[in-house]
Amino acid sequence: MDRAQKKALQKCHLDLLDSLNPEDRVVDHLYSDGILSSDEKAKILLPALVKEKARELLDVVPRKGANAWESFISSLRESDGEAHVELAGKLETMLAQVQAGRNPRPDRQADNDGSGPSRPQYNVTSPDWLGVGGSGSSSSGGDGSQLSVRVNLDDNREVYKMSSQPRGLAYVINNKNFAPSSGMPKRNGTDVDMKALDKLWTSMGFEVLVLKDQGGGDMRYQLGRLAKLDHSGRDCVIVSILSHGVEGKLYGSDGDLVPVDELLDLFHNDVVHKSLVGKPKLFFLQACRGDYFDKGTDMADGEVQQSIEKKMLDDNADTTIDGKLQSIPSASDMFIGYATIPGFVSWRNSERGSWYVQCIIKTFKECAEKDHLVDMMVKVNQGVALEFEASGHNKQVPSPIVRLTKKLYFRPGYFQR
Repeated sequence: MDRAQKKALQKCHLDLLDSLNPEDRVVDHLYSDGILSSDEKAKILLPALVKEKARELLDVVPRKGANAWESFISSLRESDGEAHVELAGKLETMLAQVQAGRNPRPDRQADNDGSGPSRPQYNVTSPDWLGVGGSGSSSSGGDGSQLSVRVNLDDNREVYKMSSQPRGLAYVINNKNFAPSSGMPKRNGTDVDMKALDKLWTSMGFEVLVLKDQGGGDMRYQLGRLAKLDHSGRDCVIVSILSHGVEGKLYGSDGDLVPVDELLDLFHNDVVHKSLVGKPKLFFLQACRGDYFDKGTDMADGEVQQSIEKKMLDDNADTTIDGKLQSIPSASDMFIGYATIPGFVSWRNSERGSWYVQCIIKTFKECAEKDHLVDMMVKVNQGVALEFEASGHNKQVPSPIVRLTKKLYFRPGYFQR
C-alpha cells in the first residue's frame, strides 16, 4: 500500500475495529487474491475475539503490496455484512480526502456515507520576517506532503510548556530476547540501558512504562494506543526503543521488521488524540541502522579521551493565539534521536550498556536544569563521538532529527502550582 492508503486506514482504524469481521469472507478473499499467506490467514483467525482478529488483519494489510488496497476494498464490498459495505465507502472517501490534502478526521457520528461534515478552509498570512507578502489559502500536496492541523500554541512562543505533574508518559521498549527464527542474537547489556532510562525519565517527572521483548505487532499496538490516549494535564511524550535494527526499520522480538516511519506516523499532529496536538513527542532509538563500521579520522591537536570498549555489534484542537487561529504541520513537534547515522552500526557494551544511552544519562543529569534538549543532544553527539572507541578504531556518532518548533527545557523538579 502507498502512504495515502495507509493514512486512510489509520484514520478509520477505530471504525474498522468496531465493525470489521475478518471471518465474514474478508480473509478468504484476501487469501484467494494472494495478499495473505496461509500462515498470515491462520494468525489473523486465531484470536477468540472478533476485534482481536480485526486488529491482526489491520496490522498485516498495510504492509502488503500495491494490490492490497483494491483487494481489501473488494473483500468488504463482496462480504455479506452491510457494515462492511459502509466501511468500504468510508475508506474510499477518506482516501480521496487524504489524496486531496484535506487532512480529515473520521467523523464517527457521521451518516452512513462516512463523509461527515466538510472542513472549512482557512487563510494564512506569511509573517513579515519571511519576506513573502500577502495571504493565501492553506494547502498541502497529495500523497507524502505535509498536512496541517489547527492548534493552540503555548503562551510562550519560544519554549514548550513543561510544568505539568506528571510531565507526561515515557515508554521504554526493551527488546533483549529474539525468536530463534529471527536469527537475531540476545542483546546483552540492554537491561542496563532500560534501567538507566527508567530512572532518568522518572527523575524528570515522567510516568514510565517499561515494555519488554515486544514483537512487531506489539510495538505497533502499544505506540498506537499511546498516541490515542488522552494527554490532558500532561505536557510531553517520550518513547525509547532499544532493539536490533537496519536502515529505516527496527526489529520486533519476533523478528518482524517495523518501519520507523510507520511508528512515527502514529504521532503526527493530524492523527494523535487532540490533547497531544502541538505537544513535544520525543523518540530515542538505540539500534543499528546498517552494518557499516566507522573507522574514524585522526584529528590534529586537542585531547580526546578514549575508553576502549569490548566490541559488541548491536548491538482537533481549535484554540487561539492572540485571537487568531494557528495552523501547524502534522509532522512538527517531534524529536527523533537516532543512536547512529544511516547505514552504520551502533555499539553496546555488555556491562555498561550502549554508548548512546550512557551519554544521554550523563548529559541529562548534568545539564537538564539549565540546557534545552537540542543543546544537550549536541553534547551527547560529542560524548559518543569523542569519548568512546571500540577495538579496531571503530567510532560512532548519533544522528538527531529536530522537528521541534520551540526550545524544550525539562526543568526537573519544577511543577505548575
